[in-house]
Amino acid sequence: MNADSIHVPARGEKVEEARLPIEIFREGNTFVAHCPALRLASHGPTPDKAESALKAAVDIFFEEIQRMGTLEGALLECGWQKVQPDTTGQARLVPPTITTRDIAVPSSIPLPA
Repeated sequence: MNADSIHVPARGEKVEEARLPIEIFREGNTFVAHCPALRLASHGPTPDKAESALKAAVDIFFEEIQRMGTLEGALLECGWQKVQPDTTGQARLVPPTITTRDIAVPSSIPLPA
C-alpha cells in the first residue's frame, strides 16, 4: 500500500497501516501530540506518553468510524481527497499535505527573555 493514501475498505475489511505526520509540543508541564491530518490531539507528561496517547486516540477514531460506516465521510471532512481507482479498481483516500512554515513576528512585540 502507498504510505500516503488509504484504501477505502468494504465494511468489515481490515485496513492496512498508513503513516501520518504528527507534531509534539509543550504546553506548560504537559506535552501535546497533534495529528493535523485527522484533527486529533492528545497529551501526556512526556513526548513519548503524549505520542502513545495520540496513537490510542487514532486507533479509537478509526475503529469508531469503521464501525459506524463513516470512514470516507469522516476523512473527507478532515480534508482528505478521494482519488480515482487504481489498476485494481480500488479507490484511495489521500491525506491533506501538511506543511510548516515560519512567519515573521513584528519586532515591536516584546517577547519574554
